[in-house]
Amino acid sequence: MSRAGLFRASLISVLATTVAACLATAAAAEIVIRSPGETLGGPIASAQVRITLNLNTFVPAPNDNSEQAQKAQESGRRTVYELADHECAILRDTIASDCRLESINVNMQRVVPAQNFAQGRPDGFNVNAMINLRITPK
Repeated sequence: MSRAGLFRASLISVLATTVAACLATAAAAEIVIRSPGETLGGPIASAQVRITLNLNTFVPAPNDNSEQAQKAQESGRRTVYELADHECAILRDTIASDCRLESINVNMQRVVPAQNFAQGRPDGFNVNAMINLRITPK
């Protein structure tokens, strides 16, 4: 066989192998087209929306570990929890058919006299919170 014949035979062999590999890959691939609102588990009942609230407030408290200071911390957390509950009620009254609490992150930081730059502001706690709710729109 001539060099040209060997070259053609090799080229045909490489092309045949490449085509076979491509066909095997294409056979293994699966293309699925889903309608909007459909997931792997089936259709979604209705789209949900995440609502995030941020709260920053101040709770006055003595600069010690007294029972009064601990009650002030509890009052700050209670304010956050009550706000989360009240916000779900507002959302149900206005735009949501369902509302559920996903998470609450509360951060309390003591404000001591050395950090208190505001004139006349008492000692206490800065309360920072992030509340995540998930609603189903009406």
